[in-house]
Amino acid sequence: MLLAALLAVTPAALTGHAGVQVDDKVFVCGGMGLRNEGRFFSEAWLVDPVRGSWEPLPEPKLARGMAAAALLDGSIYLAGGLRWSNGATGAVERFDLVSRRWSSVAALRTPRSRLGLVTILGKLYAVSGMRADSGRGSELNTASIEVYDPGKNTWQSAGSLNHARHGFASVVWCGKLYVFGGNDPSSERSAEVWDPKSGVSSDLPDMPVARGFPGSILIGNRVLLFGRRSSTAHPSAFNLESRTWKELSSADIQINRCVSALIGGRLFTIGGEAPRPAPIIQSFDAGTWR
Repeated sequence: MLLAALLAVTPAALTGHAGVQVDDKVFVCGGMGLRNEGRFFSEAWLVDPVRGSWEPLPEPKLARGMAAAALLDGSIYLAGGLRWSNGATGAVERFDLVSRRWSSVAALRTPRSRLGLVTILGKLYAVSGMRADSGRGSELNTASIEVYDPGKNTWQSAGSLNHARHGFASVVWCGKLYVFGGNDPSSERSAEVWDPKSGVSSDLPDMPVARGFPGSILIGNRVLLFGRRSSTAHPSAFNLESRTWKELSSADIQINRCVSALIGGRLFTIGGEAPRPAPIIQSFDAGTWR
């Protein structure tokens, strides 16, 4: 019990956690043990990365790792993830930032982990990931996309990506979803853009560096990608208007499975895995990435 209480205040390490930026703070929830990925956490925090403080929040009902989080209408939604070593869940919980209470909402149509969750024009979209195939006891990538209507509390099929993937980065720009990389050979360099109006995805130029579980931030019309699960590289910048890639001269950030945020012109990473021990909160000057 004492260990659980200490973890709720300032965790020493965290991986496979979900997170989303809320103004100048970051909501972080769940995750897995670094040495025991079959151990899942239910703790939730509101992190102030500038001050390095962790404010414990009420815990959701389910402990899970490899879930995804997104902000919609003053609430944070926590979707999917792993509940046991080989099983994905479709459970979705909603955390009201004002009342600070959790509630269950409609479950995903397809249980999935290592997914993306984004907000576009007042609706949530659960994107790709790994689904549980209980018939064969294995996990498989899915390309499917589901849309959640908060007014109706329902999930519906919304289309699919061109490439089934998991462990990818995603951003929303000008009402469209951009997806980068993945944690398998078929997707680790690919990128695509999905239009929620048509439900159609279009391939983008391949990334200059293969990336699984990368970090990402959106700065203006550029997406900066960093980190991957093996070897070193340079950060990659993708211009969303010209749809061109550029490798940056800066050294890459050797971290993956982290939560990233851009606050006051600085990139913050929270948790994640690295080749060598690293602080649970790291800060970098995003302006130096030219």
